[in-house]
Amino acid sequence: MAQSKYGQSLCRLSRLLRSEQGEVFDKVTIGSGCLVLLKSEGGESLNLITTTQVVDKNCLPSESSHGTPMTVEFLDGRKPLSLDLNFKDKDAAESISDPISGRVMQDTEELEEGMQHVSFIVIPVKKFDSRVFWKRALKPLAKRSIPTSYETDENLQTAISNKQVLCYVICDDRKSDGFYIAEPSRLTFDKDGEFVLASTSDDDSLNHSKTIEDLPKEQKPKGALLLNGAGKLVGMLAVSRSDKRKLYPVFLPNLEKESTYTLSKFMFVRHH
Repeated sequence: MAQSKYGQSLCRLSRLLRSEQGEVFDKVTIGSGCLVLLKSEGGESLNLITTTQVVDKNCLPSESSHGTPMTVEFLDGRKPLSLDLNFKDKDAAESISDPISGRVMQDTEELEEGMQHVSFIVIPVKKFDSRVFWKRALKPLAKRSIPTSYETDENLQTAISNKQVLCYVICDDRKSDGFYIAEPSRLTFDKDGEFVLASTSDDDSLNHSKTIEDLPKEQKPKGALLLNGAGKLVGMLAVSRSDKRKLYPVFLPNLEKESTYTLSKFMFVRHH
């Protein structure tokens, strides 16, 4: 059975842990991201997108830096396709555009202060995909990109109320050192108007996940994909900075309201 498009695009991002001698002895999952196409002056470019909760632009390492190494892994059969998120030159990280502010819905219950400051970071794949030519040709990452959709708050509220926005969370598989994708959850509202993740297989369940503590330990929700009914990316999952550690969605900018300056840095190719 062919792997789903979102399953090909979704990736796990990890930090490598080094000993005092510089040897890597473990890695910690920091979240997930996916691949999208971005318009540029020269045409189209392939990019990794995630949230600033997962990757901080200021912490992106180059080969000449002493930063903590990061890896990007894609599902690829039995063994994940793994790439180092270490840039080939020291100026590569500095050339990445500043993060783009994410959106929270205005008509939902008032969000606490810890939910207001998550943005999207877009990283050109060509800056870190240092595989040799034949490997890039054999397994081109461009085929893994997924389409995007820029929804209004009204459309999003309707879709969420109707449980038409699905969330895909990655899970660590410690036995194989790999990862897998959890059963999709429906993003919806509880009776108090707060965001929750509801099971797609048990509509009668009252045990909806509202905080990071409600999820199994192997699930890593930061940067989890939020897809609409057409399978297009509309946003990503974030986690509140408050003690409650609530889960909530951060949505892509609304094209009708964003400025030309913002869109020039964050213009995705529309898929038909």
